[in-house]
Amino acid sequence: MPQTTAFGVYESPDHLKLAVERLKQDGFTPGAITALFPENSDSRQFALANHTLPPEGTISGPAAAEKLDGNLGLDHVAQGPKRGALPGALRQMGIPEDESDIYGHRVTGGNILLSVNCQPDTVDHAVDILRSTHADAVGTGHVADPLSGKPLQ
Repeated sequence: MPQTTAFGVYESPDHLKLAVERLKQDGFTPGAITALFPENSDSRQFALANHTLPPEGTISGPAAAEKLDGNLGLDHVAQGPKRGALPGALRQMGIPEDESDIYGHRVTGGNILLSVNCQPDTVDHAVDILRSTHADAVGTGHVADPLSGKPLQ
């Protein structure tokens, strides 16, 4: 069975922090929680400060040094376009492939995406917490491999 996530978008870092605290208080482990900010460095700092899981590609590797959504410039003709961490992070956070553009634009536009890995019997509770802490565009999905997009078990 694929790993299930609940996710939502926050306009305010204060509401995001409230959501993370509520999730922790209600038994969700910090390692099940991921916050994606418009800047990789903000995602890293949040993960370190709150002991949460950093989004895929924002800590290390070639994407960590790029803008979240990458750019169209070339490092070297043989290397091709620079890629940011956004696609892999969205897959890791359980954002459905057909909704990734919407959520990606929300994040690069200045919002913060929060995702929590859930057991099948806790997903509704996670959704309730996200909604009660002012998350917008709340949904559920399944964790996928950051590179291939195939669901993880």
